[in-house]
Amino acid sequence: QREHTIFLLAKTIFDLKEYMRCWHFLCNAQSPKSRFLKYYALYLAGEKRKEEETLELAGGDGVDRTVQNGKLEEIYKDLQYLHTHGSMDAFLLYLYGLVLKGRDMKDEARQAFCASVRAMPCLWASWAELTALYNNVKDIPNEQLPDHWAKQFFYGMVFAELNRWEESLQCYTQLSAIFPQSNNLKSRVAVAHYDLKEYDESAVEFEEVLECDPYQLEYV
Repeated sequence: QREHTIFLLAKTIFDLKEYMRCWHFLCNAQSPKSRFLKYYALYLAGEKRKEEETLELAGGDGVDRTVQNGKLEEIYKDLQYLHTHGSMDAFLLYLYGLVLKGRDMKDEARQAFCASVRAMPCLWASWAELTALYNNVKDIPNEQLPDHWAKQFFYGMVFAELNRWEESLQCYTQLSAIFPQSNNLKSRVAVAHYDLKEYDESAVEFEEVLECDPYQLEYV
């Protein structure tokens, strides 16, 4: 009960973007959701400071001043221990993947994100990170991914990123049979038709989207 109360306090502080203060209140966290919030707050504190240092060091001399997240090593050590002992849920695996990617350990990051979506197939944040980490569909370890409709959405995104619009359209069309009322899917289908220069089909899809959601700006 006490940890839950502390979690609610820390979550309120997190929403105010006081990340180090949030981390402080969760320093003894033991529950999965409290541990995730604790380390995610520390990660975002490092990201915030990285942005500040980047601006401080920005100059007009053309020199690349790459700044790293100063909290990565601390988080990495703790999460590596939890990972070794099998004490990570889908959310911590997602964060572990972010940390590994930040340390340029891309193969390990891919494995962490794959493990995350196996543990929770609807955790889209991990799918999105996988999308950014694969530049070739042949490299995607399909057998390591869950047999779930989210995987179809993932492949649709990957094909779209690679401008392989026919394959992307096929993925989204199959998903539309599962989610026939989804404006998001209708928008993606419309975009795929547009990039295939199938303008009439694209216009029909966009008209359906705007009829249901006339103030939507995304994709329109």
